[in-house]
Amino acid sequence: MISCSQFKSFLEGDPTDPSDDMSPLCLCKSGEVSEWVYFIMRGTVNIMDKQCLYNYGMLGEGSCFGDISLLLDQPNQYSYYFNQRDVKPLLVLKVRAIDFITICQRFPFSMEQMRKRALMKHKMFLSYKMTVLLKFMQTLSNAEQVVSK
Repeated sequence: MISCSQFKSFLEGDPTDPSDDMSPLCLCKSGEVSEWVYFIMRGTVNIMDKQCLYNYGMLGEGSCFGDISLLLDQPNQYSYYFNQRDVKPLLVLKVRAIDFITICQRFPFSMEQMRKRALMKHKMFLSYKMTVLLKFMQTLSNAEQVVSK
């Protein structure tokens, strides 16, 4: 597996550089099938909507992303962003999608376990998404009540 993977480091942006807008860096887009599976070695990644407006949660060291899309054979439901304002840089081990699937097919029991885990993560993320959206709607409702008073 190491021969078909590579390490990638994402450093925090430079606040003194005017050309560096410090905007979040999208690693994996919602609505697209993953091209890579990322294993987080150091740092954190934000799970967000396509427009980078809603933060549904964070993944940290030891987590992976990009796998759900490939294992469940569907486009990503979420986007995964690295916040360049984070104090810690992000270090990931990334594996091309085709290599990830090839490895999984060579080990069917492991692939089945990973597929079950991917389905579980998918359901968990949906639950987080619903919670965030409900809280947002409640905040809007409260704001409307304050304004109308």
